[in-house]
Amino acid sequence: MKIKIHLPIIAIATFLAFACSEKHTEQEIIQLESEKIYFEEIKMPQQVRFKNGKLLVSEHPRVSSDLPPIHVITADDMSYQFSQEKQASVLGRFLMLQILT
Repeated sequence: MKIKIHLPIIAIATFLAFACSEKHTEQEIIQLESEKIYFEEIKMPQQVRFKNGKLLVSEHPRVSSDLPPIHVITADDMSYQFSQEKQASVLGRFLMLQILT
């Protein structure tokens, strides 16, 4: 009976002994710089995809149906290119592939 009680205590002590040991890892510190870019055309982005040097930004379904659901941005200079109208949004992923091919 005493063996069953001591077994979990021994297991926890063994785990803590290895978990608390020092590990020597070298980490490099990297400085990141960023710039926030605001596009008036994009109201509520839901998903961003990168393809052929372009960013495809899809709007959230809760956005008004009068607004275009897909926006295309050039990744190099982050300039807004165009948007795709709502009639074409029915095609979904196929449309996103057709825009850039």
